[in-house]
Amino acid sequence: MGGRAKSYTARKAQRERLDARKRYWAERGMCRNHSTRPAYNGTKSCFRCLEKRRDANIRKKKQVFEKYGGSICNCCGETEFDFLQLDHVENNGASHKRKLSSNGTKSDGSTKLYSWVIENGYPEGFQVLCANCNWGKRISGICPHKQKDGKFYAPLPYFNGKIIDFNAVEKKKDQIEMFAF
Repeated sequence: MGGRAKSYTARKAQRERLDARKRYWAERGMCRNHSTRPAYNGTKSCFRCLEKRRDANIRKKKQVFEKYGGSICNCCGETEFDFLQLDHVENNGASHKRKLSSNGTKSDGSTKLYSWVIENGYPEGFQVLCANCNWGKRISGICPHKQKDGKFYAPLPYFNGKIIDFNAVEKKKDQIEMFAF
């Protein structure tokens, strides 16, 4: 009980020893947390550790979704949990995930996003969308469910978000030949 508080250098040395031990076992194909279990399919962890991590990520995802209106797509009403994603309303998700990741790519930023949202008190600027609505929003700047009147919202990088009215396609066919339908 109690015990003396360790100094910063002692904690740093202890962390380095722990990291070295994890690297040692991972290099030998064993779980970095349980050196007696083999790592699963080329990962650094055993199946039990992967399962625990997956379950923890699902709990975080459910917790975040409840704070942003529940496990339902904000656009189309999809309720299948596996299809739902957390969307950045301002379309700045890629840069945000790169900042959160440890190696500067988006690869591990997605799982860290839910932890970040919880730690920062559920900030504004997020919504729950299904994968289809999120992808449609990414491609054309607006969800396909919100497109009306035969208008297509062209991809932002190519047409700067201009609206193209396909009812007038016959009149301006030569101007929109770059679409490959």
